[in-house]
Amino acid sequence: MLTRITTMRFLNFLFIFPVYTLAIILANGHEAWAAPVKSDIEADKFIYDQESGIITAEGNVILVQEGQTLAAERIIYNISDDSSQAQGNVRFDDGDGNIYYAKTFELSNAMQQGLVNSLYSELNDGSRMWASRAIRETPDRHILKDARYTPCKACEENPDKVPTWALRASEVTHNKNTAMISYDDVRFEAWGLPIFYFPYFSHPDGTIPQKSGFLTPSLGFGSDYGFNTEIPYYWAINRSMDATIGTRVFTKSAPQMNLEMRKRFEDASIRAAGSFTYSDRIDRVNGNNVYVDDELRGHFELQSLWNIDNHWRAGTDLKLTSDEQYLEQYDMEDPDVLTNRIYAERFDNRDYASVELLGFQDLRLDRNVDQPNALPFANMSFVGAPNSIVGGRLKWDSSFLSLFREGNEQDVNRASSRLAWQRQDILPAGIVSKVDLAMRGDVYYTSDRDLAKTDPNEDENAYDSRFIPTANIELSYPLQKRLEAAQVRIKPKVGLTARPDVDNDSTIPNEDSIDAQIDVTNLFEIDRFPGLDRVEDRTRVNYGVETGYYKDNGDEFVVSLGQSYRLQNEDNPFQNGSGFENQESDVVGQISAGFDHYKHNINYRFQLNGQKLNAERHEIFGATGTDTIRFGAIYLYERGSQGTEFTESREQIQGSITQVFNDNWSGRVAALFDMGEDPGLRQSVMGISYDDDCFGVTTELRRELQRDATGSNDTAVLMRLRLKNLGEFETTAYDYGSGDDNDNEYEL
Repeated sequence: MLTRITTMRFLNFLFIFPVYTLAIILANGHEAWAAPVKSDIEADKFIYDQESGIITAEGNVILVQEGQTLAAERIIYNISDDSSQAQGNVRFDDGDGNIYYAKTFELSNAMQQGLVNSLYSELNDGSRMWASRAIRETPDRHILKDARYTPCKACEENPDKVPTWALRASEVTHNKNTAMISYDDVRFEAWGLPIFYFPYFSHPDGTIPQKSGFLTPSLGFGSDYGFNTEIPYYWAINRSMDATIGTRVFTKSAPQMNLEMRKRFEDASIRAAGSFTYSDRIDRVNGNNVYVDDELRGHFELQSLWNIDNHWRAGTDLKLTSDEQYLEQYDMEDPDVLTNRIYAERFDNRDYASVELLGFQDLRLDRNVDQPNALPFANMSFVGAPNSIVGGRLKWDSSFLSLFREGNEQDVNRASSRLAWQRQDILPAGIVSKVDLAMRGDVYYTSDRDLAKTDPNEDENAYDSRFIPTANIELSYPLQKRLEAAQVRIKPKVGLTARPDVDNDSTIPNEDSIDAQIDVTNLFEIDRFPGLDRVEDRTRVNYGVETGYYKDNGDEFVVSLGQSYRLQNEDNPFQNGSGFENQESDVVGQISAGFDHYKHNINYRFQLNGQKLNAERHEIFGATGTDTIRFGAIYLYERGSQGTEFTESREQIQGSITQVFNDNWSGRVAALFDMGEDPGLRQSVMGISYDDDCFGVTTELRRELQRDATGSNDTAVLMRLRLKNLGEFETTAYDYGSGDDNDNEYEL
């Protein structure tokens, strides 16, 4: 903060700077110069008038103490009234890179009062400060008169050039007793022109940990709510507890109350926050927008952490909201699902254990999904030391999960334990082998089964268990060839995974293994389902290759390709669209390249049908350009699949162009097009930015073309303002183009 730097560093250092040391040295005569005083003084001549009691150091006076330096043409000390004065081109260097200039510098009244005339400061971050006078009324009260501050560095060619922006105040007062810095008649100037005016404001000086007071206000306008404003109040309850209280007042709607409280303990912390209001909204039911009249709405958050000892910790991370639209409508956040968690964890070397209570709130519209809660979910993992068992290591993982739904919906209880041994060797021919042997056992109890609701022959409750041994071996043969200024690497790899036949069509429900999708990252995984409920059984072979060309200057070109093959074609557990559903899996690969320190780069990931090699999925990310213009593009294609959630093919492309006009100005345009079953523009963005060492502003016009009830079918104008040392401010303005009842809001 500007005056926290200038007032604290200049007045606190300069007014107690050791001119008094000069007086001691001169008053005690030349023989005292050898005394152990941590000061050095130089001058062309020293004059001591015993009759008047005045000591004078003249001509290129330099006083140094503890890394701080005071230079002046003359320093005068009057013993009778205990006053001192530095005159002529006074320059003070505080040793931290901050330099202060003044015409005169005076201390009086036993060094209790002081005055600096025509103060100019150059701070170590390039900031500058001016004041016509700096006054030390008492050791605890300092005043700057007609003060001006800018964080903008001086122009090398024209140091007197008007800065991009500056703050000017008729008076700045630092009161050490109250630990506050206050400002009178504050003006914000841009390029020398006054833009904003505040008659008064104040803030703590940073010498105390916390201070009660009002925070920066916010101001906005919305088509539904009208003008709105909030002035939060910060309450420093004690050194370990505080609160922030605010009321967001609207001219067309009920106010929104906001509260946040924080508490720190020796080994723990807790934060609680919430808001509430009374307002209407637009819901979406069966694909239709539905107006909901005024009702009580709000949200609640609770985060806590307790470091019990060196091994145990516990905590909570809770967030709930009254409805799907509240958080987005009031510009708080836009999540799809809120996750609530109460947990305890243990860490011990390589071992880990945890127990959690998990609850979920789905905020996605048109998603009639009864999210189950995990009450509880416990797991532990014990990892042995390398080479401790037959040249390998043991790992034991166990978990217990209880999924609970409200009413008579399906509930699932699952216990699982897995013991595995792994060994890795480099064979004499250079082949790298990795062997995994594992045994896993699962036990399930399911109540209020979904199958029983559609098939009267099925029991409502069912027990089930299974035992799954696994053997996996993976062989790779990395090869490398050194060239003159690059190297080539080729790494073919093959893996064999064997399991017995597992009855995936048993009474075991599928709660956590639904979204399996083939990719180069999971092709060689032993368990390619994301959860435990479904098991990839029988025997399969994985094979692939990774090749790369790597130049010494950082350029690279890498190609990866792979496929999986099931030796038995029956009872495939994977769903349609996963890429694993056929005996020959889809072919997956990735081609990536980066040149000129990745100024030009492309990443292409693809999925081809394992039998016909026609396209199933394409993803392309790329960027190129020069120092003044950049082009970027993202392309996505995914073929629809019958029997899945996405029966229609999805295809979209996004492009962007960024133009740098000069050292300060740049512009950007971007657009997202849907080329699928319902083609059209989905998003467009156009923006322009100005940025220098102390000021930045970005204005962006954004058009979203989605559904009304999601709150994203609108036009937005966003402005971000960056002021060095004062922070960043953001404004958003939403147009009325959507024609719905969304809140079209302008907020600061």
